[in-house]
Order: sequence, then structure tokens, then C-alpha cells
Amino acid sequence: MAIDALWILYDETCGFCCACARWLRAQHKRVPLSCLPRGGEVSKRVFTGLPWGHDELVVIDSNGGVYRGGDAFVMALWALDDFRPWAAKASHEPLRSRARSLFHWLSSRRHEVSRALRFEPEANLVAALEEAGREQAAQGCEDDQCEVPATTRDRPGIPW
Repeated sequence: MAIDALWILYDETCGFCCACARWLRAQHKRVPLSCLPRGGEVSKRVFTGLPWGHDELVVIDSNGGVYRGGDAFVMALWALDDFRPWAAKASHEPLRSRARSLFHWLSSRRHEVSRALRFEPEANLVAALEEAGREQAAQGCEDDQCEVPATTRDRPGIPW
């Protein structure tokens, strides 16, 4: 059976994992893939009862196949146009054990990598933006230049 889609469940509390999910979403794909926060509502509702470790990357294919850790990493690459040849090579020895080792090394140090590269989890970025907005609103606007623009419906001459 052909694989029609992949769902990638990642650790949304890890900045490195969030950056990888954004990167995956931006790539050209041969197989549609969805990156879902492991602790998110969709993951909990759709993939209930799936046995996975707390720190594991998990990929589920449209046929019900479940891949964890290094194998999940290879499957994610397999879905991408530019990385399918690498994934094919990494799915066989001797590269398979090396791909698993590389993934394990990165995965076990992902929070350190996040700090070193200043990658933030998406929730932290959202909170920082909200806080910045609250601070700006609290400061007020002395010259009326920070006023929220009118909607397009309120602007004459704009057809949309």
C-alpha cells in the first residue's frame, strides 16, 4: 500500500523541535505531512492510546504505521522532495545505525541546542508577543500614530 500522508508529532515545549517543524512545513513534499504538537488537542484526540515515550519524535503514516526516534526522523525526510534520496540511503545499513545515532545524539541534547541557538518554543514566542502588546497598550499613544488602522470595509475606494 502506498503511503498517502504523514503526521509528525513533535515536542512543542522544545524550541529546536518547533524550529524543525517550521522547517518541515516549508519544504517541498512528495507526501503531504502535518506537524502536530504532541501535547496538542488534535494529537490527543486523533492519536489517543498511542504508546510513545515522553521525549520521542513520532511519525504516523496513512496506513497506520508508527515510527519512533531515528526511524521517525528518516520517515520525515522521506516525505521531502530534496531529502528522499538521503532517507532511502539512511534506511539501510550501514547508514541506518548512523542516522539513529545522530538522531539520538540530537534528541538527547535538543534543549541544550535550543538554548545555544536561541530557539524558543512557539508558546514562549506567543507569550512574549502578547506581553509586548500589553506593554505597548499600557504606554498609550501620544501622537495617535500607533492607532489600529480601520478595517478595509471602513475605507472608501477599496473594493475588498
